[in-house]
Amino acid sequence: MFEGINIIDFIRRFNDNDSCYSYLMEKKWGNGFSCSYCGCTQSVKGRTWYYKRCRQCKYGESVTANTVFHGMKIPVLKAFHLAFRLAAKKKGMSTVELGHEVGVQQKTAWLFKRKVQEILSDNKKLKTAVEAD
Repeated sequence: MFEGINIIDFIRRFNDNDSCYSYLMEKKWGNGFSCSYCGCTQSVKGRTWYYKRCRQCKYGESVTANTVFHGMKIPVLKAFHLAFRLAAKKKGMSTVELGHEVGVQQKTAWLFKRKVQEILSDNKKLKTAVEAD
């Protein structure tokens, strides 16, 4: 997600919540909307600019749905900073240090780090299974 980007470029690119939501919209719906509930490709405006509502089944979906950022109780900007810090440190980072740097509680940093590690672990399992076929 943040390959080849340094801290200066990261801060310039992601300087508020809206820039984070815009990035997620580009990644998720850049090739067009597809409802995760019924598969319809037509949408209408949702509650806010980063929500879409399926034209067929009326299912509303946030840009964070089905991503590591779904259900976060912290601003998406802080979650992006957590993800960047985790990706930037090759040898890992303590959740105490991570929480302090981003301005969240250690428990929040630990939960997010765990969520990211689970997703990365699932991706490795999927790659291995695909390569074995």
